[in-house]
Amino acid sequence: MIRALVIILFFFLFSLTLAAQTRVVFAVAQSASDDWKQGETFAIEFAHSLDSRYSLRIDTFVLSLNLRYAIGCRYYKDDKTATPFVLPTDNELFGEALLKYPIGWQIDPYISANFRTQITESFLVVNNQRKPSAKLWDPVVSQQTGGFTFSSSKPNFTFSTRLGFSLKQTRAYFYTQMSDNPRTPTIKERYKSETGIESKTDFSLSFGVNSRLASALEIFGTFEGIRRWTMRFRNDLQFTLWKSLSLFVQTELAYDERQKFGLQYRQSLRLGFAPVF
Repeated sequence: MIRALVIILFFFLFSLTLAAQTRVVFAVAQSASDDWKQGETFAIEFAHSLDSRYSLRIDTFVLSLNLRYAIGCRYYKDDKTATPFVLPTDNELFGEALLKYPIGWQIDPYISANFRTQITESFLVVNNQRKPSAKLWDPVVSQQTGGFTFSSSKPNFTFSTRLGFSLKQTRAYFYTQMSDNPRTPTIKERYKSETGIESKTDFSLSFGVNSRLASALEIFGTFEGIRRWTMRFRNDLQFTLWKSLSLFVQTELAYDERQKFGLQYRQSLRLGFAPVF
């Protein structure tokens, strides 16, 4: 946890000194009950996230940087568990650099590189016991892509989409679920490389001055087979109640057979502060 706090502080200070726009969110959620249906339960969750974006021009090229992390902590106890659980939530660290060459067409060529990993150790709860499932840089997914991108921007609306050929690497040490090859059950592979096509679309829409919707759809299809594809669809809806006090509705859908068979989802409703720097 100390390492996670140091990483968060580093990215927070770095983004404030670098980024043209940095959005920071501090949120809390709490619930408690004591009735005949489920007994006595108590849960409280704290969440913090940062999304920092910066663009600069290098001669005729445009370099775009995106630093993003989300981290939270959930405390839960009830009558059925011997000890309370403290579990991390929204545990993700993401960084990307994209270099675009504007040529005056409707679409522009680009190259990009990114990484995605966890900030702190994650757990699964199995038979009232915490089972570690991932930690910082274990696993870590990196990706390099080259192709074409299109973007459009208006005062209350931004849209960008890109498509290109991609190289994807997955590295792990202890938690090899995403890098292991199921065809070799006696060997735990710690590295996996894939080639394919990546598509990414970002969409942002402001409803007046009090509401904002941001969506991102990422799809990666490998050349190994049409069924070996991954998807991530994230939606963030923010309602400003008073100054920086906001209500957040967040949903995320994901599909990756290496992580889990079937569709994964996360949904949360939170109240918190979201100052923009």
